[in-house]
Amino acid sequence: IFLNKHLSSGINAEYGGFDLIGSVNNIDVIGVNGASLKKDHSDTPRAYYGITHHLCPNYFMLGGPGIVLGHNTVIYIGECQMTYYRSALEYILLSKISSVCLKESAMDEYQEWAIRKKQNKVFDDDKYCTGWYRNSRGINWTFWPTNLISFWWYTLKFDAENYDSVKMM
Repeated sequence: IFLNKHLSSGINAEYGGFDLIGSVNNIDVIGVNGASLKKDHSDTPRAYYGITHHLCPNYFMLGGPGIVLGHNTVIYIGECQMTYYRSALEYILLSKISSVCLKESAMDEYQEWAIRKKQNKVFDDDKYCTGWYRNSRGINWTFWPTNLISFWWYTLKFDAENYDSVKMM
C-alpha cells in the first residue's frame, strides 16, 4: 500500500518461485533520495515486522522478510500485519499525517533484537537443521524469531513513536 495526500493504494502480487532472494528483490522499490530497497536488501532482506522499511515512507508490505514460520500458519501472520496496517491508517487519517517513515534507529534495534532471539534456536545455524531459509553466508533472514503471541502483541497497534511523521499542509 502506498499512501500519499490522496490516499491512493497500489497492490502488486509477484511470484518468485523458491528463489527467496529473487522473490524479495523481484521489484526494485525506490525510496528516500533514490535509495534502492533491492540494494539495501542485497542477500539479507530485512523489514520491521516484515511490514515497513526505513528507506521507504508510506510503504507497507504483506509477508515481507523475517516472518516465515516453521511452526504455524503464515495466514495468522498476515492477519496480524493487516491489524498493524489498519492501526497505521487510523493514525495517519486521524492525525492528518501525509507521510510516515520508519526511523532507521527503530529498524536497527529491531534487527538486533531478531538476531538475539534467533540465537541457539534450531534454525539459527547448521548445527541442528540445514535448509533453504539461510543465504549463502548462513544468515537466517527469513524466520520470525519467537512465537505467534509475541508477533500478535507487537503488531496489535501502530507504534507511531518509531516513525517520523509529516503533517498535512
